[in-house]
Amino acid sequence: MKKYLAVFISLAFFYTNAQTKIIFTAIDYSRDEVRAAVCDSDGNNRTELGFNKTYLPIWFGNKILLNSDSFIWQCDSSGQNLQKLFPGYRSTVSTNKKLFAFYDSNGIAVADENGRIIKQIAVNVFEDASITWSNDDKKISFFDPDKKRCFLFSLENDSLEIFGDLVFHPLWNPKNEIILFNKALTDGKYAVIVKLKNGEEEIINQQNENAVVPIWSHSGTKIAYLSFTTLIENSPESDLYPCDLVIYDFEKKKHQVLSSEASFTDKAFPQMCFDEKDEFLYFTKINDNNLGSLARVNLVTWQVEIISKDSFIDERFPQVKTFK
Repeated sequence: MKKYLAVFISLAFFYTNAQTKIIFTAIDYSRDEVRAAVCDSDGNNRTELGFNKTYLPIWFGNKILLNSDSFIWQCDSSGQNLQKLFPGYRSTVSTNKKLFAFYDSNGIAVADENGRIIKQIAVNVFEDASITWSNDDKKISFFDPDKKRCFLFSLENDSLEIFGDLVFHPLWNPKNEIILFNKALTDGKYAVIVKLKNGEEEIINQQNENAVVPIWSHSGTKIAYLSFTTLIENSPESDLYPCDLVIYDFEKKKHQVLSSEASFTDKAFPQMCFDEKDEFLYFTKINDNNLGSLARVNLVTWQVEIISKDSFIDERFPQVKTFK
């Protein structure tokens, strides 16, 4: 009996000590500052990372990579041990969390977890689109602005293959070979599309939607994206574009609008995320001050919860990680 009780207590301690952290970009207009920041899942214990003009933080294992105007930086989850890594911009992490790629003056560089550049790729890149990784980390994607094509670069044999014209951000399903991506259409709108195993393509968004920045759930059964009823060029007063947050059940072929107060920011990807158990979808919500607030949707009850504590601070692009 004591043995089982000890196991129970140990498991209870494990689960209660699992902690979810959110990293995001925060804009304080009163101080004219943009900073990467981190907080708990309830918005408490908020800490600014790095310095002014650091943004678009991403998780790299238990560490955080920060972007600035000209350098990639790294710190731990509390913001300590800040290190300047390389000249570069817009880093993205591999599927196995052991490598990251970023844009530099020559095209693309790939670095390992020891902070060592292991590959330089001289290609023409569109820096407003993010690099993405295949599931096996053997390929990365980039968009060539002159050829207006998305290419896949093989890290094994340094070869290029065309993925598609006017295609952005291909994302491989975590469980199979289906690839999700965004495609620019001739009417100025964007479509969310999947490429199936047989090579056929299937449009996911509904007719007349202008659908952008899609992502997979960790289970590979759901797709989340942002949807407009107007062209992106029809800019609001701020750079936050009002839109719907939509989830699509890939198995049931069913759409559901989770929030009609979501927001999109041009030239940023990803802009939302599922937690590791697919229980919540985190996104940027437009608040009463027409600024961004961190929010999440419970994917069982569909309840929307505001995480940000200060509606006068513009907070966007949540990315979550649970520490166990």
